[in-house]
Amino acid sequence: MDYLYLDDADADVEAMLREIAAAVAANGPGGAAAGDETDGSYCAGERCACAAWTYDADLYASLRAMEMAAGERSSPDYMTAVQRGRVDPWTRASLVAWMEGITRGHAGLAAGTLHRAVAYVDRYQSVRPLEAVSHRLLALLGATAVFVAAKYEGDLPEERLSAGDAAAGAGAGGLAIARSEVLDRELDLLDALGYRLGRPTAHTFADHFLARYGYSGGDAVHAVAHHLADLTLLDRRSLRIPPSVVAASAVYLARYAATTLADAGLPPPLPWEDDGLEAVTGYSVVYLARCMEEMYDVHEMASLWPGYDEMKSRFAIDYLLLPCRLVVPLVLM
Repeated sequence: MDYLYLDDADADVEAMLREIAAAVAANGPGGAAAGDETDGSYCAGERCACAAWTYDADLYASLRAMEMAAGERSSPDYMTAVQRGRVDPWTRASLVAWMEGITRGHAGLAAGTLHRAVAYVDRYQSVRPLEAVSHRLLALLGATAVFVAAKYEGDLPEERLSAGDAAAGAGAGGLAIARSEVLDRELDLLDALGYRLGRPTAHTFADHFLARYGYSGGDAVHAVAHHLADLTLLDRRSLRIPPSVVAASAVYLARYAATTLADAGLPPPLPWEDDGLEAVTGYSVVYLARCMEEMYDVHEMASLWPGYDEMKSRFAIDYLLLPCRLVVPLVLM
C-alpha cells in the first residue's frame, strides 16, 4: 500500500486533497447526496444536506489543504539534513516532554498550545541550524515556542503565557534566563517561520473529528484521544505524518481503549472495524494502520522515548489500549 505521508510526491497529495474535498462536499459525513431535497430549515440528522454540513465539509477541506502547505511544514529529516546531528531524536523527545510539562504547569493555557509549540520548534530547526546546542538554548527555544503558541491559541488573557512566565519556565533547574531573551527569541522564531503560524495541528483535527462523533470535552474518549496524540509528538517519525492522520488514528484508538469500553458500554471492535471513521475523517482504518502501529510502538517500547513516563504520569485517566492485533489491520503485521 502507498501511504501519502509528507515525504511523498506533492502531486499525489494534491490529487488526494482534491478527491477528498470533492467527496466530502458531495456526500457529507453521513453519506447524503448534495442533491437531497431540503430547504435548510431543519436538520435531517446523519443524512442532512443542509448548509451546516456544507460549511463543515468546506472547513475540513480547507484544513486539509492548509496542513499540506509547503511553507508551514517541518522537514522530516531536519535533525540530520539541517542540524547535522547536533539535535538527535532523544534530545528532541526530551524537549517535547519538557514543553509538555510547561503547558501542564500553566493549567489555564489554551488546549492546543503544546502541539502548536512543538510544530514551531520543529519548523524553526528545519531552517535555522543551531550553532552550539545546549540545554539552555533548547529550553529558551522551547519556552519561547510555548509563549508564541499560547498567544496564537488563546482567546483570553488567562489562556496565554507572559514573557516573564516563559522565562521562568525556561530557567527552571537553575538556568538564568531573562524576559528580554524570550522577547528577542520570539522575533527570531517568527522570522524563521515567516510569520506563518496557523497550520492546523493534530490537536486541531482531533477536536474536529471528536465534535463530528459527538464527544464533548468532558468525555474520556476526548481526553484519551488528545493524550495519544500528545504522546505521538515524542516520536520523530510523526514528523512525516500529516496531522490529520495522527488525529484520526488517535481518535480511533481512543474509542476502543479499555476505559472507553467501560464508560460507554461499547462492544469489543471487530478487526479493522470502521465504525463511521471514514465518513468522519476521510481515512479508512487500513490507511491509518501504519500510524496506529507507530502509536503502539510508543506505548510498548516506552524506554526509547525519554519523557514518556512523565507525560503518562501527568495524565489523569487510567486507560489500556486493546491488543494491537485487534485494532491494526494485519496488512502491516
